[in-house]
Amino acid sequence: MSNWRHFLVGNAFLKSSFYSSISVLVKIATAFITAKFIAVYLGPSGLGLLGQVTNLVSISTLFAGGILVNAVIKLVAESNKNSEQSLAPLVQTISSLSLLLSSAVAIILFVFSNSISRTFLYSLQYSSAVKVLSFSIFLVSFNTITLAVLNGLKDFKTYNYLNASINILGLIGTLVLISLFGVTGAVYGTILSQAFGFLLVILAVRKKDWLLLNFKKPVFDRAILLTVLKLTLMMVVTALTTPVVQLAVRNHLIATQNISNAGIWEAVNKISGVHLLFFLTVLTTYYLPRLSELTDKFAVKVEIIKGYKLLTPLILVSSTCLFLTKDFVINLLYTKDFITAASIMSWQIVGDFFKISSFLLAFIMIAKSLSTTYIVSEIISSVSYYFLVVFFTNRLGIGGATLAYGITYIGYFLFLIIRFRKLLLYKSEDFNTGSRIF
Repeated sequence: MSNWRHFLVGNAFLKSSFYSSISVLVKIATAFITAKFIAVYLGPSGLGLLGQVTNLVSISTLFAGGILVNAVIKLVAESNKNSEQSLAPLVQTISSLSLLLSSAVAIILFVFSNSISRTFLYSLQYSSAVKVLSFSIFLVSFNTITLAVLNGLKDFKTYNYLNASINILGLIGTLVLISLFGVTGAVYGTILSQAFGFLLVILAVRKKDWLLLNFKKPVFDRAILLTVLKLTLMMVVTALTTPVVQLAVRNHLIATQNISNAGIWEAVNKISGVHLLFFLTVLTTYYLPRLSELTDKFAVKVEIIKGYKLLTPLILVSSTCLFLTKDFVINLLYTKDFITAASIMSWQIVGDFFKISSFLLAFIMIAKSLSTTYIVSEIISSVSYYFLVVFFTNRLGIGGATLAYGITYIGYFLFLIIRFRKLLLYKSEDFNTGSRIF
């Protein structure tokens, strides 16, 4: 009994998972409540529009600082010291770069607000909302970088507390705006949801020495900048593929099916996103800094195997539960207009299973800066997904989109298994032979 108690209390992964689970449960609850509210007030077409807004915000946030997150977590974890002296060059360089990126994104959003509104949101009436996004992007970028530093320092408690609080504030603000202004309020709520937590983030980390470094004059450390840019390139690819491909898929569904079917697909996509959320949060919070600080290749293998032993049962249970309760989940979260979503969810759940299973191996590419492997795999999987969607939906209807998703991530998982087969199969003595593992 004492051994089990020591394992549960002293296990860093379980400690991280505990704090992450609270944050994720809050995020899941807020996402479900928001989705239900939108489904009741706005219907499938409203949910489809909000999917476009979400993608626009995601793309803007990524280019305004989100692309730096993995670099920040990795570099802060490698320094492994919470002191102004060790973090000063890194935080100042990251903050300066984030300010530069945010300014560029803000200018683009403001100047081209009419075109962006017409292209992304199918109407000029939301151009003012795009301008609001251009101003709020600075607050969101600050939150993003600050949370990334906390993650790299393994301050799991503060990191997850802030994530949960930001989501609650975002939920309250979004629901109030939807109640008052309908679809327009939903658009503004989605745009401002992450910015609502700016003051909360300031208050939570106000006593941290490194926080003050964000407000000093811009500094660009050349060595750090080069390292960050290399890691950032990987995130740029993600920023250019995932949201853009989702937009392309949604536009294809609207053009070949209708906006209501696009809303059905969006409903399935949102449930899938929530399903993935816990695992992605835990792995980002714990495994990315953990894998980044490990220098011994065999230790990396041990950490990966341990991760699969802990996560695989959870993945199987969550996937099975979602499959068995998909009709109930659709009725709970949405309305009868969305019942078609339950009939197309099976392949989405299969895809989720393999996507989650791929996360652990995918984090090796980020932690060890395997930029070529990462970029190639992201581009191929995203492009394959889009063309599979086109192929299957033209033949099978809306259900072809989830079939394409399932096939894409089965292939992605198999690719990673083949790529890291040496790491997974070799023993400790094999790492002395000079064979290339990474």
